[in-house]
Amino acid sequence: MKVYIDIFFFVNFLMNLQVFQIMNHWRKKPGFTKRSMVGAALGALVSVAVMMLGIRTKWILWILVYVVGTTGLVRFVYGKMTFSGYFRCLMEFYITAAVLSGTLFGIREFLGLHRTSFSLLLAGSLGTQFLFTWVCRNFGSHMPEKQMYVTVLTYHGKRVQGTGFLDTGNMLVEPISGAGVSIVTKELFQKLLTKEEKIELSNVLREGMINNRGTLLLRYIPYHSVGESQGMLPGILVDEMEIRLPDGKRIRKEREWLGICDKYLSNSAGFDILFYSEIFKIE
Repeated sequence: MKVYIDIFFFVNFLMNLQVFQIMNHWRKKPGFTKRSMVGAALGALVSVAVMMLGIRTKWILWILVYVVGTTGLVRFVYGKMTFSGYFRCLMEFYITAAVLSGTLFGIREFLGLHRTSFSLLLAGSLGTQFLFTWVCRNFGSHMPEKQMYVTVLTYHGKRVQGTGFLDTGNMLVEPISGAGVSIVTKELFQKLLTKEEKIELSNVLREGMINNRGTLLLRYIPYHSVGESQGMLPGILVDEMEIRLPDGKRIRKEREWLGICDKYLSNSAGFDILFYSEIFKIE
């Protein structure tokens, strides 16, 4: 069978994108993200390389490349997780991919379209893409999304976008001012920093000591329930936190405290900012 590389790449890209879209839906993330689209493209490139190098005929090597490749894609798309989180995410990827591809190949066999496999996959992947989007929009449960918000942090003129989750159990406060403290992952927050500030933050998280001569104005914030019984988080004031509501409205809060966490906030990596319980309280 003659294989066209561009069609092969495009079909694999669409299939990977569908898998990530379905996983994003269950993980309460936007259906399409920059990382999922780039990850889908990288996965398609790996598939093209496997085909061109003839790795598919070498089963052990092919399985090894597939496992390593999908592990890398999951890490790229969903970020840092615990070992159990990685394992669960990989299982979700494999099961979703198997069900999706199995359904399309089953339709191909049922219709007897053996000589038009790529055309069927192309049409089927596009059709599944639109069908899944339509089903999620019209029949999906929106209850969990009410606690998930697109959030933009601003610090020293730089802006970064993340996903915030409203945790009514987060009662963390800055001990001197008594202000509520949201928690942000190091991975997201360091996108706001210079190279020198990233090094300083890494040293603080690793050594547990704040350098008073550093450029980051950090302050230790005690906590009791962030993966351990108790401990201290480096905290910092950001210039602004903008929370975008589902109805289009935006809440802007100036000089908000953030606790910087070098651990996961959820095993499924569905969010990277954990709001304190009274963040929507009108002052």
